[in-house]
Amino acid sequence: MSSGRALCATLIGIALATAGCEADDAGTASGGGGEGGGGVTGGGGAGGGALGPPTIGGLVIEEVFYAGSPGLMAHTFADQFIDIRNDSDGLVFADGLLVGDAYGAAGEINPGQPVSPFADDAEHVYLGNLFRVPGDGDDVPLLPGETLTIAHDGTNHQPDSILDLSGADFEAYIESSGNDDDWPTVDNLEVVHFTGGYDWLMPVFGPGVVIARMDATTIELVEHPDFPGEKLVKIPVSAVVDGVEALMDSRSSAYKRLPAGVDASFAFVSDTYTGESIARRRGVEGSIPLLLDSGSSAADFDLVAAPRPGE
Repeated sequence: MSSGRALCATLIGIALATAGCEADDAGTASGGGGEGGGGVTGGGGAGGGALGPPTIGGLVIEEVFYAGSPGLMAHTFADQFIDIRNDSDGLVFADGLLVGDAYGAAGEINPGQPVSPFADDAEHVYLGNLFRVPGDGDDVPLLPGETLTIAHDGTNHQPDSILDLSGADFEAYIESSGNDDDWPTVDNLEVVHFTGGYDWLMPVFGPGVVIARMDATTIELVEHPDFPGEKLVKIPVSAVVDGVEALMDSRSSAYKRLPAGVDASFAFVSDTYTGESIARRRGVEGSIPLLLDSGSSAADFDLVAAPRPGE
């Protein structure tokens, strides 16, 4: 997002100086519908026109790389990332956006692996980890078509991976673990809730990734079914901006964790540590290029052999 951020800052500066505009949180849409609005009236978009709030589209999850890479000597998962795209025709601010992954196994990883006990709750999503994009409302602007990259570790992972994430927008840094590296070129997400380990590791067998809009101070915590004393985050489906379910394989549908109102199906890669990602397909609405977003990952996402963060 670095190339567009300077332009965004210019547009916002003009807007604030000439129009006195202020950021406005967008409305949300479930069913994988993306974020439907929000932004400011900018000054001087392409061709000199004003850059206003979105009239189509919104924030959507564009790509999720979770499976890890084979590496030269040993496999690695530190190169995981999530791309979130402004798929609208207006300016959107990502400040305060919540990003997390669902509780529960992605498949029968071990014999007799239980499914999530929350699988029948169609009105809520249960998250093991939750982070927040920092900012006061107008600090993280996204122009139409611009992507926000969130990294597991914001560093160059070559040669063990093909990925260099030193230019990511944010990384998950768990200071409380005492074992995580705080990479200097990438800003940190705010930790809202974290359930363990030294870093935010999405399941390499497949995560259920959610982005949401709500006041992080009002989130509800519930008992963790596996670890007494631990908590999970419970958020209403109405707060979900977008979500994508990734499971272990085509036979793992019983392990779906996200309600159908967030993602009606699921996607998967061929195996763990393959270097493959899942990325949203591209389409066109009229003359406007948009990502496909039917609310069903099986229809909207492709397996990608070479991940493409920020593209």
